[in-house]
Amino acid sequence: MAETSTIAEMARKVSEELLSVFGWELVLPADQNWACVNSEHGKTTHPSDVVFRYRHPYLPRTVHLTTDLKSFAASTVNKQQISKAITSLAMSASCAAISSQWQDLYAAPDCTLEVSGLLFVYNHDGDYAGEFRDLLLAADATRLNMPASTMLHVMDPSRIAYLATVANDITSLRGRRQIPYAGEHFWFFYPDLISEHARVDQPQAATVETLCGPLIVCRYLHTRANGPIAGALVYYSRDGTTVDEFKYLIDYLFRYQLINNCDEVLIRLPSAASNATATFSRAVTAYLADFNDLPDLRERLERVKVEPVTTVVKVFSKVALGMEKN
Repeated sequence: MAETSTIAEMARKVSEELLSVFGWELVLPADQNWACVNSEHGKTTHPSDVVFRYRHPYLPRTVHLTTDLKSFAASTVNKQQISKAITSLAMSASCAAISSQWQDLYAAPDCTLEVSGLLFVYNHDGDYAGEFRDLLLAADATRLNMPASTMLHVMDPSRIAYLATVANDITSLRGRRQIPYAGEHFWFFYPDLISEHARVDQPQAATVETLCGPLIVCRYLHTRANGPIAGALVYYSRDGTTVDEFKYLIDYLFRYQLINNCDEVLIRLPSAASNATATFSRAVTAYLADFNDLPDLRERLERVKVEPVTTVVKVFSKVALGMEKN
């Protein structure tokens, strides 16, 4: 009973304080075991600590993430625990995709279902400074025997700290009325691809791939004292130490018409190097030089502002889940 209430509390905090900012819907009930439908797994049941879902921006699907919540002190995690967690999640996610019991519990009605697994590894004391990638490499994916259609995603302590900082910054900007609240005037941006166009005009959710990638891009329409504006809010997870990475980012803004279609573009760097703003200015100069310093190009680039963001290490804490429960 104590474990059930702890997982429920962790799920509530993760949902309300973090993932809800990115448009993810928490699907109850939390902490459920449901029957395994694959005899090769050698299990009678699989767990779902919690399930999140959102609409896919490109495909007519609703993405469901069966999620394993792990919370640990920095001194207690090891390769064996992470490998065990990934193996368990791989079986759970592949089984959930074909389990009528799981779908009765969690699937959105009248939707085309896409089921993935999410391992959410939270460091509740905020002291973890290791290379989590090394722990993942120790989990041999070739042994998982998982269908190619099933995807696993991992949010490690550093990614969760980054997302907590982004979520806090979005909430702060809304509180200062610099951007609008969620709804039809604020949405996540997905560019049209060569073979696919965004199916949703104003997607209200950031995909798990977006949250685990280098860019989170939002669009908004806002009314200020001097009138309505269209803007873009870009979170960049890297530190901005090189001219080339900023030139690539500027190219992205032009390629997908963000600068042309916006009155302002705010690039926010939660992991900014101390000289990131100066490096961006150098990148602008270099980019203009590549195009013979065209006046129109210079004017449009003046709409782009780069600002560091104070890092927030989100400690939901006092909520400590055991790594050994699977």
